[in-house]
Amino acid sequence: MADAHCTTVQQLSAHLDGELSPAARVALEAHLDGCPSCRGRLAALRAVGEALRRQFEAQAEAADFSGFTEGVLARLRPHRPPLGERLQVAFSEWKTHRSGALWGGLGLAAAALVAVLVLLPLGREAGGEAGHPSLQAVSTDETSHVAPVVLKTERGDAIIWLVDHPDRPSLNLGTDASVPDVAPAPTARPKGGEL
Repeated sequence: MADAHCTTVQQLSAHLDGELSPAARVALEAHLDGCPSCRGRLAALRAVGEALRRQFEAQAEAADFSGFTEGVLARLRPHRPPLGERLQVAFSEWKTHRSGALWGGLGLAAAALVAVLVLLPLGREAGGEAGHPSLQAVSTDETSHVAPVVLKTERGDAIIWLVDHPDRPSLNLGTDASVPDVAPAPTARPKGGEL
């Protein structure tokens, strides 16, 4: 009969399986040297384990595993995770394994966005709004028979016309930006014998 300080079946089983810490193993082996009751229980546990191992080996040798793999594979169905899960896995793989390419791509996209935002207003200033040309400078030749007429709109834009005055060699508009009265050129009438 075992004493009150003797080991339990769990401790003996753990010793057989090699699951005890080195200090606990040394203490148990010292106890087994002086306790024939615990040595007998350890031997009985070892015999039961050996009998079970032999029985399972015999059953495994007698079992027919032909076609087992094909049967298991035939029951498998392909699993396609939802799109959100696939994107999340792809992003985490990119972040983990290709972080340089990911951050480089995001940096390139940000640079392209900044370039578009900077160049878009510059293009409007150079080419005018909505693709219309804009006037950069006006100059006139004092000896010519052409004079500029400037009309201002409500938005502050200016419309400049160049008016040819063949009958007025020197046209002075002054501060008034209106179109001067210009008589239209007379139409040539056919002369006798001409059609």
